Amino acid sequence: MRINSAKQTEASRKNGAKSKGAKSPRGKYQVRLNALKDGLFSKDIVIKSLGERREDFERLKKEMWNLFQPTSALEEMLVADVVENRWRRQRVRRAESADLKNRFETLWIRDKLRRSDEIESLKVPFSDLLRKYLLAVSSQPPQDTSTITAKLEEVRQQLAGTSLGVEFLIKRMESVDSEAQAKGQVSPEGLTMILACCGFGNELGQMCLQLNLINVMEFRKTSGAPANETDEQDRAKAKETGKKGTGEEGPELDKGMYTQVLSAAIRVAIHKLKFRKKSLEYAEKWEAKTRSVASIFPAEDSDHFLRAETTIERRMYRALVMLLALRSKSDVPKILT
Repeated sequence: MRINSAKQTEASRKNGAKSKGAKSPRGKYQVRLNALKDGLFSKDIVIKSLGERREDFERLKKEMWNLFQPTSALEEMLVADVVENRWRRQRVRRAESADLKNRFETLWIRDKLRRSDEIESLKVPFSDLLRKYLLAVSSQPPQDTSTITAKLEEVRQQLAGTSLGVEFLIKRMESVDSEAQAKGQVSPEGLTMILACCGFGNELGQMCLQLNLINVMEFRKTSGAPANETDEQDRAKAKETGKKGTGEEGPELDKGMYTQVLSAAIRVAIHKLKFRKKSLEYAEKWEAKTRSVASIFPAEDSDHFLRAETTIERRMYRALVMLLALRSKSDVPKILT
Protein backbone atom coordinates (compact mmCIF):
# COMPACT_ATOMS: atom_id res chain seq x y z
CA MET A 1 0.00 0.00 0.00
CA ARG A 2 1.36 3.41 -0.97
CA ILE A 3 2.08 5.75 1.95
CA ASN A 4 2.07 9.51 1.35
CA SER A 5 4.89 11.66 2.62
CA ALA A 6 4.24 14.43 5.15
CA LYS A 7 4.33 17.04 2.36
CA GLN A 8 1.85 15.08 0.24
CA THR A 9 -0.48 14.67 3.18
CA GLU A 10 -0.34 18.39 3.93
CA ALA A 11 -0.92 19.26 0.27
CA SER A 12 -3.93 16.94 0.13
CA ARG A 13 -5.36 18.54 3.24
CA LYS A 14 -5.00 22.05 1.78
CA ASN A 15 -6.52 21.03 -1.57
CA GLY A 16 -9.42 19.34 0.20
CA ALA A 17 -10.10 22.49 2.22
CA LYS A 18 -10.60 24.42 -1.04
CA SER A 19 -13.46 22.17 -2.13
CA LYS A 20 -16.95 23.66 -1.87
CA GLY A 21 -18.69 20.36 -2.59
CA ALA A 22 -20.20 18.83 -5.71
CA LYS A 23 -21.23 21.31 -8.43
CA SER A 24 -22.59 19.21 -11.31
CA PRO A 25 -25.98 17.45 -11.12
CA ARG A 26 -24.23 14.07 -11.39
CA GLY A 27 -21.85 14.97 -8.58
CA LYS A 28 -24.67 16.13 -6.34
CA TYR A 29 -26.58 12.94 -7.07
CA GLN A 30 -23.60 10.78 -6.11
CA VAL A 31 -22.97 12.51 -2.77
CA ARG A 32 -26.59 13.04 -1.71
CA LEU A 33 -26.54 9.97 0.55
CA ASN A 34 -23.22 10.69 2.24
CA ALA A 35 -24.89 11.92 5.42
CA LEU A 36 -27.12 8.87 5.44
CA LYS A 37 -24.11 6.59 5.01
CA ASP A 38 -22.43 8.19 7.99
CA GLY A 39 -25.58 7.59 9.97
CA LEU A 40 -25.82 3.93 9.00
CA PHE A 41 -22.31 3.18 10.20
CA SER A 42 -22.22 5.72 13.03
CA LYS A 43 -20.51 4.63 16.22
CA ASP A 44 -23.27 6.31 18.20
CA ILE A 45 -25.78 3.75 19.40
CA VAL A 46 -28.78 6.10 19.40
CA ILE A 47 -29.01 8.93 16.86
CA LYS A 48 -31.84 11.26 17.84
CA SER A 49 -31.70 13.14 14.52
CA LEU A 50 -32.85 9.91 12.83
CA GLY A 51 -35.80 9.62 15.18
CA GLU A 52 -34.20 6.95 17.38
CA ARG A 53 -34.98 6.84 21.10
CA ARG A 54 -32.82 5.64 23.96
CA GLU A 55 -35.77 3.89 25.62
CA ASP A 56 -36.35 1.76 22.49
CA PHE A 57 -32.72 0.68 22.49
CA GLU A 58 -32.86 -0.16 26.19
CA ARG A 59 -36.00 -2.23 25.61
CA LEU A 60 -34.26 -4.21 22.87
CA LYS A 61 -31.22 -4.67 25.09
CA LYS A 62 -33.38 -5.97 27.94
CA GLU A 63 -35.13 -8.44 25.64
CA MET A 64 -31.82 -9.81 24.36
CA TRP A 65 -30.39 -9.97 27.87
CA ASN A 66 -33.41 -11.96 29.09
CA LEU A 67 -33.15 -14.28 26.09
CA PHE A 68 -29.42 -15.09 26.34
CA GLN A 69 -28.83 -14.44 30.06
CA PRO A 70 -25.04 -14.00 29.78
CA THR A 71 -23.04 -15.50 32.69
CA SER A 72 -19.56 -14.15 31.96
CA ALA A 73 -17.85 -10.98 30.77
CA LEU A 74 -17.18 -12.59 27.38
CA GLU A 75 -20.83 -13.56 26.94
CA GLU A 76 -21.89 -10.07 27.97
CA MET A 77 -19.60 -8.60 25.31
CA LEU A 78 -21.02 -10.92 22.63
CA VAL A 79 -24.63 -10.22 23.64
CA ALA A 80 -23.86 -6.49 23.52
CA ASP A 81 -22.52 -6.96 19.97
CA VAL A 82 -25.70 -8.80 18.98
CA VAL A 83 -27.88 -6.04 20.46
CA GLU A 84 -25.95 -3.16 18.87
CA ASN A 85 -25.80 -4.73 15.43
CA ARG A 86 -29.45 -5.72 15.51
CA TRP A 87 -30.24 -2.09 16.39
CA ARG A 88 -28.10 -0.86 13.51
CA ARG A 89 -29.79 -3.27 11.11
CA GLN A 90 -33.15 -1.80 12.11
CA ARG A 91 -31.64 1.63 11.46
CA VAL A 92 -30.74 0.59 7.90
CA ARG A 93 -34.26 -0.62 7.25
CA ARG A 94 -35.80 2.54 8.70
CA ALA A 95 -33.47 4.67 6.62
CA GLU A 96 -34.27 2.71 3.47
CA SER A 97 -38.00 3.01 4.16
CA ALA A 98 -37.69 6.77 4.70
CA ASP A 99 -35.63 7.17 1.53
CA LEU A 100 -38.18 5.21 -0.51
CA LYS A 101 -41.03 7.28 0.94
CA ASN A 102 -39.26 10.54 0.12
CA ARG A 103 -38.52 9.45 -3.44
CA PHE A 104 -42.07 8.26 -3.98
CA GLU A 105 -43.54 11.54 -2.70
CA THR A 106 -41.12 13.50 -4.88
CA LEU A 107 -42.09 11.52 -7.97
CA TRP A 108 -45.78 11.95 -7.11
CA ILE A 109 -45.44 15.73 -6.76
CA ARG A 110 -43.48 16.02 -10.00
CA ASP A 111 -46.04 13.90 -11.82
CA LYS A 112 -48.89 16.07 -10.52
CA LEU A 113 -47.09 19.26 -11.52
CA ARG A 114 -46.46 17.85 -14.98
CA ARG A 115 -50.15 17.04 -15.43
CA SER A 116 -51.09 20.47 -14.09
CA ASP A 117 -48.85 22.12 -16.70
CA GLU A 118 -50.49 20.04 -19.42
CA ILE A 119 -53.95 21.19 -18.32
CA GLU A 120 -52.88 24.84 -18.16
CA SER A 121 -51.72 24.59 -21.77
CA LEU A 122 -55.21 23.37 -22.78
CA LYS A 123 -57.20 26.10 -21.02
CA VAL A 124 -56.12 28.82 -23.46
CA PRO A 125 -57.17 27.01 -26.68
CA PHE A 126 -60.40 25.90 -24.96
CA SER A 127 -61.40 29.50 -24.17
CA ASP A 128 -60.19 30.76 -27.56
CA LEU A 129 -62.21 28.16 -29.46
CA LEU A 130 -65.31 28.98 -27.39
CA ARG A 131 -64.99 32.63 -28.38
CA LYS A 132 -64.56 31.75 -32.05
CA TYR A 133 -67.58 29.44 -31.93
CA LEU A 134 -69.79 32.18 -30.44
CA LEU A 135 -68.63 34.69 -33.05
CA ALA A 136 -69.33 32.21 -35.84
CA VAL A 137 -72.90 31.36 -34.73
CA SER A 138 -73.80 34.99 -33.94
CA SER A 139 -72.53 36.43 -37.24
CA GLN A 140 -74.93 37.30 -40.09
CA PRO A 141 -75.25 35.01 -41.84
CA PRO A 142 -74.02 32.32 -39.39
CA GLN A 143 -70.71 30.78 -40.38
CA ASP A 144 -69.87 27.10 -40.64
CA THR A 145 -68.68 25.87 -37.21
CA SER A 146 -67.75 22.27 -38.06
CA THR A 147 -63.99 22.92 -37.98
CA ILE A 148 -64.19 24.86 -34.71
CA THR A 149 -66.46 22.22 -33.19
CA ALA A 150 -64.03 19.43 -34.11
CA LYS A 151 -61.08 21.27 -32.55
CA LEU A 152 -63.07 22.16 -29.44
CA GLU A 153 -64.15 18.54 -29.04
CA GLU A 154 -60.53 17.42 -29.33
CA VAL A 155 -59.46 19.81 -26.57
CA ARG A 156 -62.41 18.71 -24.41
CA GLN A 157 -61.41 15.06 -24.72
CA GLN A 158 -57.88 15.91 -23.65
CA LEU A 159 -59.21 17.81 -20.64
CA ALA A 160 -61.59 14.96 -19.81
CA GLY A 161 -58.66 12.54 -19.82
CA THR A 162 -57.22 13.79 -16.52
CA SER A 163 -58.73 14.53 -13.11
CA LEU A 164 -57.40 18.10 -13.17
CA GLY A 165 -58.92 18.66 -16.60
CA VAL A 166 -62.31 17.33 -15.47
CA GLU A 167 -62.13 19.61 -12.43
CA PHE A 168 -61.72 22.55 -14.82
CA LEU A 169 -64.83 21.44 -16.76
CA ILE A 170 -66.80 21.02 -13.52
CA LYS A 171 -66.08 24.60 -12.46
CA ARG A 172 -67.24 25.89 -15.85
CA MET A 173 -70.48 23.90 -15.54
CA GLU A 174 -71.06 25.10 -11.98
CA SER A 175 -70.88 28.72 -13.19
CA VAL A 176 -73.56 27.89 -15.79
CA ASP A 177 -75.72 26.28 -13.08
CA SER A 178 -75.43 29.44 -10.97
CA GLU A 179 -76.70 31.47 -13.92
CA ALA A 180 -79.60 29.06 -14.47
CA GLN A 181 -80.67 29.25 -10.82
CA ALA A 182 -80.45 33.04 -10.77
CA LYS A 183 -82.25 33.75 -14.07
CA GLY A 184 -84.19 30.59 -14.82
CA GLN A 185 -82.45 30.39 -18.20
CA VAL A 186 -78.96 30.34 -19.64
CA SER A 187 -77.29 32.82 -22.00
CA PRO A 188 -75.90 31.75 -25.39
CA GLU A 189 -72.43 31.76 -23.84
CA GLY A 190 -73.65 29.41 -21.11
CA LEU A 191 -75.29 27.09 -23.64
CA THR A 192 -72.06 26.92 -25.62
CA MET A 193 -70.20 26.14 -22.39
CA ILE A 194 -72.57 23.22 -21.69
CA LEU A 195 -71.91 21.75 -25.14
CA ALA A 196 -68.18 22.35 -24.86
CA CYS A 197 -67.98 20.65 -21.45
CA CYS A 198 -70.36 17.76 -22.10
CA GLY A 199 -69.64 17.25 -25.79
CA PHE A 200 -71.54 18.59 -28.80
CA GLY A 201 -73.09 15.18 -29.42
CA ASN A 202 -73.88 14.46 -25.78
CA GLU A 203 -77.57 13.69 -25.15
CA LEU A 204 -77.57 15.28 -21.69
CA GLY A 205 -76.11 18.48 -23.11
CA GLN A 206 -78.77 18.55 -25.84
CA MET A 207 -81.47 18.02 -23.22
CA CYS A 208 -80.19 21.04 -21.28
CA LEU A 209 -80.49 23.09 -24.47
CA GLN A 210 -84.07 21.92 -25.02
CA LEU A 211 -85.07 22.69 -21.43
CA ASN A 212 -83.51 26.12 -21.68
CA LEU A 213 -85.47 26.80 -24.90
CA ILE A 214 -88.71 25.81 -23.14
CA ASN A 215 -87.92 28.16 -20.26
CA VAL A 216 -87.19 31.04 -22.61
CA MET A 217 -90.53 30.52 -24.39
CA GLU A 218 -92.52 30.15 -21.16
CA PHE A 219 -90.96 33.18 -19.52
CA ARG A 220 -91.79 35.30 -22.55
CA LYS A 221 -95.45 34.41 -22.13
CA THR A 222 -95.50 35.74 -18.59
CA SER A 223 -93.23 38.73 -19.06
CA GLY A 224 -96.03 41.11 -20.11
CA ALA A 225 -97.55 43.70 -17.68
CA PRO A 226 -100.94 42.97 -16.01
CA ALA A 227 -104.05 44.13 -17.88
CA ASN A 228 -105.33 46.31 -15.04
CA GLU A 229 -104.84 47.17 -11.37
CA THR A 230 -107.20 44.42 -10.22
CA ASP A 231 -105.17 41.78 -12.00
CA GLU A 232 -102.02 43.14 -10.40
CA GLN A 233 -103.60 42.92 -6.94
CA ASP A 234 -104.80 39.39 -7.61
CA ARG A 235 -101.30 38.38 -8.71
CA ALA A 236 -99.72 39.88 -5.58
CA LYS A 237 -102.28 38.09 -3.41
CA ALA A 238 -101.61 34.82 -5.19
CA LYS A 239 -97.86 35.19 -4.55
CA GLU A 240 -98.56 35.67 -0.82
CA THR A 241 -101.02 32.79 -0.44
CA GLY A 242 -99.56 30.44 -3.02
CA LYS A 243 -103.02 29.93 -4.53
CA LYS A 244 -104.26 30.57 -8.02
CA GLY A 245 -106.39 33.65 -8.58
CA THR A 246 -107.24 35.14 -11.92
CA GLY A 247 -105.04 32.91 -13.98
CA GLU A 248 -102.26 35.45 -14.36
CA GLU A 249 -100.47 34.25 -11.23
CA GLY A 250 -100.28 30.60 -12.34
CA PRO A 251 -97.42 30.99 -14.86
CA GLU A 252 -95.59 33.23 -12.40
CA LEU A 253 -95.63 30.51 -9.76
CA ASP A 254 -94.50 27.90 -12.30
CA LYS A 255 -91.36 29.89 -13.09
CA GLY A 256 -89.59 28.38 -10.09
CA MET A 257 -90.46 24.89 -11.29
CA TYR A 258 -89.00 25.54 -14.75
CA THR A 259 -85.86 26.92 -13.14
CA GLN A 260 -85.47 23.85 -10.91
CA VAL A 261 -85.89 21.45 -13.82
CA LEU A 262 -83.22 23.20 -15.89
CA SER A 263 -80.82 23.41 -12.94
CA ALA A 264 -81.42 19.74 -12.10
CA ALA A 265 -80.44 18.70 -15.64
CA ILE A 266 -77.25 20.76 -15.45
CA ARG A 267 -76.42 19.26 -12.05
CA VAL A 268 -76.83 15.75 -13.47
CA ALA A 269 -74.14 16.62 -16.01
CA ILE A 270 -71.97 17.99 -13.20
CA HIS A 271 -72.51 14.81 -11.16
CA LYS A 272 -71.34 12.68 -14.08
CA LEU A 273 -68.23 14.80 -14.44
CA LYS A 274 -67.53 14.46 -10.70
CA PHE A 275 -67.85 10.69 -10.93
CA ARG A 276 -65.44 10.70 -13.86
CA LYS A 277 -63.02 12.82 -11.84
CA LYS A 278 -63.01 10.33 -8.94
CA SER A 279 -62.43 7.43 -11.30
CA LEU A 280 -59.53 9.24 -12.96
CA GLU A 281 -57.99 10.15 -9.60
CA TYR A 282 -58.02 6.48 -8.61
CA ALA A 283 -56.47 5.42 -11.93
CA GLU A 284 -53.85 8.19 -11.82
CA LYS A 285 -52.87 7.22 -8.29
CA TRP A 286 -52.07 3.66 -9.34
CA GLU A 287 -50.37 4.77 -12.54
CA ALA A 288 -48.13 7.03 -10.48
CA LYS A 289 -47.32 4.15 -8.12
CA THR A 290 -46.48 1.91 -11.06
CA ARG A 291 -44.13 4.49 -12.54
CA SER A 292 -42.59 5.14 -9.15
CA VAL A 293 -41.96 1.45 -8.46
CA ALA A 294 -40.37 1.09 -11.88
CA SER A 295 -37.87 3.86 -11.16
CA ILE A 296 -37.65 3.83 -7.37
CA PHE A 297 -34.69 1.46 -7.09
CA PRO A 298 -31.66 3.00 -8.82
CA ALA A 299 -28.82 0.46 -8.74
CA GLU A 300 -26.45 2.47 -6.56
CA ASP A 301 -29.15 3.29 -3.99
CA SER A 302 -30.45 -0.25 -3.52
CA ASP A 303 -26.89 -1.61 -3.46
CA HIS A 304 -25.95 0.97 -0.87
CA PHE A 305 -28.60 -0.18 1.60
CA LEU A 306 -27.98 -3.84 0.77
CA ARG A 307 -24.26 -3.54 1.45
CA ALA A 308 -24.90 -1.70 4.72
CA GLU A 309 -27.38 -4.30 5.93
CA THR A 310 -25.15 -7.19 4.85
CA THR A 311 -22.16 -5.75 6.70
CA ILE A 312 -24.13 -5.23 9.89
CA GLU A 313 -25.79 -8.65 9.70
CA ARG A 314 -22.40 -10.29 9.26
CA ARG A 315 -21.21 -8.66 12.48
CA MET A 316 -24.38 -9.61 14.33
CA TYR A 317 -24.35 -13.26 13.26
CA ARG A 318 -20.63 -13.58 13.93
CA ALA A 319 -21.21 -12.49 17.53
CA LEU A 320 -24.23 -14.79 17.76
CA VAL A 321 -22.28 -17.82 16.51
CA MET A 322 -19.45 -17.12 18.94
CA LEU A 323 -21.94 -16.79 21.77
CA LEU A 324 -23.62 -20.07 20.93
CA ALA A 325 -20.26 -21.76 20.64
CA LEU A 326 -19.59 -20.93 24.28
CA ARG A 327 -22.77 -22.63 25.35
CA SER A 328 -23.13 -26.37 25.72
CA LYS A 329 -24.88 -28.31 23.00
CA SER A 330 -27.86 -28.89 25.26
CA ASP A 331 -28.31 -25.15 25.66
CA VAL A 332 -28.35 -24.34 21.96
CA PRO A 333 -31.89 -25.61 21.21
CA LYS A 334 -33.26 -23.67 24.20
CA ILE A 335 -31.77 -20.41 22.93
CA LEU A 336 -32.88 -20.94 19.35
CA THR A 337 -36.44 -21.72 20.38
